[in-house]
Amino acid sequence: MLDLKEDKLVNVESYLQKARLLEKENRVQDAIAIYQKALTVYPCQFRLHYELGQLLTKSQSFLAAIKHYQQAISLNPQWFRPYYDLGQIATQENELELAINYYKQAINLKSDYPWSYFNLGNIYCKLNQLELAVSFYQQAITHHSFAKSFYFYLALGNVYLQQNKIDLAIDCYQQSIKINPQAIEPQLQLGLAYGKQSSWHQAIDSYNQVININSDCHVAWFGLGEIFSQQNLLEDAIANYRQALNLKPNDVKTFHKLQTCLAKKSPEKYPEYQTYQLALSDSRKDEKFYYQLGKKLSKQGLMETAIDCYLKVVELNPHFLEVYETIYNSILYLDNCDRIIKAYQKALSKYPNLVVIKRNLGKILTRQGKIAWAIKCNQQVAKTIIKSNSTSLSNQDYFTEPNFLIIGSEKCGTSSLYQYIVKHPHVLRAIEKEIHFFTYNFDKGLDWYRSHFSPVAQNSNYLTGEASTSYIACHNNATQRVLKLFPKIKLIAVIRDPVARAISHYHQLVRLGKEYRSLEEVVQTELEIMQNIDDIWSIKQKYWAQAKGILWHSLYVYFLQQWLNVFPREQLLIIRSEDLFTNPQNTMSKVFNFLELGKFTKKNYKTYNSGGKYNQAQESLIQQMKDFFEPHNRKLENLISIRLSNN
Repeated sequence: MLDLKEDKLVNVESYLQKARLLEKENRVQDAIAIYQKALTVYPCQFRLHYELGQLLTKSQSFLAAIKHYQQAISLNPQWFRPYYDLGQIATQENELELAINYYKQAINLKSDYPWSYFNLGNIYCKLNQLELAVSFYQQAITHHSFAKSFYFYLALGNVYLQQNKIDLAIDCYQQSIKINPQAIEPQLQLGLAYGKQSSWHQAIDSYNQVININSDCHVAWFGLGEIFSQQNLLEDAIANYRQALNLKPNDVKTFHKLQTCLAKKSPEKYPEYQTYQLALSDSRKDEKFYYQLGKKLSKQGLMETAIDCYLKVVELNPHFLEVYETIYNSILYLDNCDRIIKAYQKALSKYPNLVVIKRNLGKILTRQGKIAWAIKCNQQVAKTIIKSNSTSLSNQDYFTEPNFLIIGSEKCGTSSLYQYIVKHPHVLRAIEKEIHFFTYNFDKGLDWYRSHFSPVAQNSNYLTGEASTSYIACHNNATQRVLKLFPKIKLIAVIRDPVARAISHYHQLVRLGKEYRSLEEVVQTELEIMQNIDDIWSIKQKYWAQAKGILWHSLYVYFLQQWLNVFPREQLLIIRSEDLFTNPQNTMSKVFNFLELGKFTKKNYKTYNSGGKYNQAQESLIQQMKDFFEPHNRKLENLISIRLSNN
């Protein structure tokens, strides 16, 4: 007969087994309920707290998970595992100093667990403290068997490559390959490393090894294109870029590289490229000439040459405001931005108070990972903005946090809405309309985010906010991140007829040089992936491997549902784009009332970032899109009681 203690353990184990079985069946909420029930009976069982914490972590319920991990620690303080898992949560939430402390506590309790060292190495990489990263990766390798150290050697090689210690990087990649000869990533990195030291044959061999393992790896074909391009072997470069593009037709960077090689090989077929070559020696050309030429070159995919034209504009006339946003939208396709940073610094040496350059320099420095420098640029711009609004606030030290967020959608009038809001006398604009902190820039830290807002007294009656269209689609757990940092924030979403939005989105991508296929080709590609689906999240990975969001971002119901799962309905205002533009005064009255601002009216409501005119799509294609969106629109109307169409 079991004694009381043994009986208790058996019963705890039965709860654990039930919960684990439910988790395997993907019945996560049922498994959580089992753990919670068990804890009402056995509240002091640390294993129940710990495993519930793990399940809550997988469900992205981080705050609840943290409580159970901490309870597990209080019940069994000598067990390293909850500290390790808390380190993982803190890392995901970008609380890096806290994560470092948790991992170090885990190491104190279990010094031979290699993944604690590895994760610390990853954090120090994020913090750009590369020597510390190297040290922790090396310790991870020391505490693990060689056969299981694949990721450790790969990560260490990447740091050495970043430090330009090419031989050490090559050695690490070769160790990774010894452990797993079929792995692609170390071979790709090896090709990159050999390319950096101009060891062309070895680089080619590395990329060919990848192709032998997986001939559909577009990165390997692209890498071969790069190697041949650097040697000016244009025929070979063109052939490999084309193969890469066949495998990934929506890869614009490959398209741009291919176009550059084609223009170099046959300049007579690219008159704008020839015009650029001739203009280099013609001092009579002005900034407008170079700006327009740059836009033409960009549309043809000749991005590097287009950037040269835009920088010529900055040199000739640093006050030519349109060029800066154009440059920033183009840097996605550049391997580095050093020449742009130098051009901006040169312009600032002559015009130190030119805000537009400082603002764009901050954005580019952010993209380069130079966060401290970017923050300084941002703060200078923010103080300049507030001085132009109200001198009585300019000497305050506090950096305002946002009171409202316009979360999207893209091409629905968010630029116009934001401009209308910040015209209110009690609203201060951010230095950038779109900061994308909660989606793409969360790892930059809260200080970086705050640097985008003007310094005002904490008890002032001024509001501020920003408008990032990436937020609505719930990338990277944006909803939970907003809730954690700003639980009382006001949210505004703008929705538009989904077909009109999709077509406008397509033409914007074309203007920015991010799409070169026809509208018909893009829509058909996306329809093939998304037709007859009930839940877009189930095909997310497949979709984004081939598409750019033309149809995806018009499926508002799935995104708004995610926000309403987290925030109460009264914190989210949803307006229609059509109402904003046909009756702006009435719509803005609703917005200002939602933000608890006094009445304010404008005489004129200019449209911002409209995208200009473009050819009407074929009626048959429009009808196809309407048919696709129709069931999703009905779901939306049931969710928010707003019709997308007046028809």
